[in-house]
Amino acid sequence: MKHLNLIVGLGLALAMATGARAEHPPSQMLEEAIESNAELITLPSSITGTVAVRDCAACAARTLRLSPTTRFFIGGRPVTLQELDAHLRSGHAAAMIFYNVGDGLVSRVTAGP
Repeated sequence: MKHLNLIVGLGLALAMATGARAEHPPSQMLEEAIESNAELITLPSSITGTVAVRDCAACAARTLRLSPTTRFFIGGRPVTLQELDAHLRSGHAAAMIFYNVGDGLVSRVTAGP
């Protein structure tokens, strides 16, 4: 009897888990990122401008919009747009640009120290 209760309990748990999975909507990509070399990134002079970025030297440029909510980081430290631009222009290798898939707004731009 003890084993029967265990088997029934496991069966109910499995049935509940299977049913719960079926109710979830499919996953959606909310944010994407582009990693590029500094010389392939053109940052705007103001926070409401657009950033142009190429994946490679022969690739076409993509433009993404910045907004007042866009954040900038160097080595995990928050910086201004101007500080990040100067950092990238000083020869630092790469940066990551994270943007919202739905509207193309850049959420953050990060560069290594």
